[in-house]
Amino acid sequence: SNEIDVDNRNPSKDPCTEAREECAQLRCAYGKEEFVDDQDCERCRCSDPCRNIECQTGTRCSITLEASADGGTEYRGQCISVTKSGDCPVVSNSTRCEVECRDDADCAGDRKCCSSGCGTSCLEPLQERPAYTPPPYTAPPDVGEPAYIRQPEKTDVTGEEGNMVVMSCFASGDPVPTIVWKKDHEI
Repeated sequence: SNEIDVDNRNPSKDPCTEAREECAQLRCAYGKEEFVDDQDCERCRCSDPCRNIECQTGTRCSITLEASADGGTEYRGQCISVTKSGDCPVVSNSTRCEVECRDDADCAGDRKCCSSGCGTSCLEPLQERPAYTPPPYTAPPDVGEPAYIRQPEKTDVTGEEGNMVVMSCFASGDPVPTIVWKKDHEI
């Protein structure tokens, strides 16, 4: 017989051994997913909680750690705004130069992705100060009366040089007016 064995696979070797070894060595941040390949071998790949999530404009899928139904925790993909409200605090003289985030979606909760001048960090935003509202203005009660100057009985006063002269002026009002005499722009 003139048969040639073109299948050089070792019939005693399990074709899925390599796939099982790859699964055992695979290290993934968010866990592993198992699937069956076209040779009916169980294979593994790293889980990507954002794989099947589509986000609206202005948001991006970010991975968060949340409580699971069984009481444990699990990683989930969630669409988060890339620009959260609030302002970053001013960071000066930072020695941290690592890039912890790309935008606000990489930061948990209300934290924002802020530049340190050398890298980026997730920081609490500045507390928003309420807009200044002046205290309400209350007009004083209208109980006063305008100043009133009573015309003097004698309008011409004469006296000798060097002597004193009494000039009378009567004014009333609320508040009480202050009276000052002036001559030639001098008090």
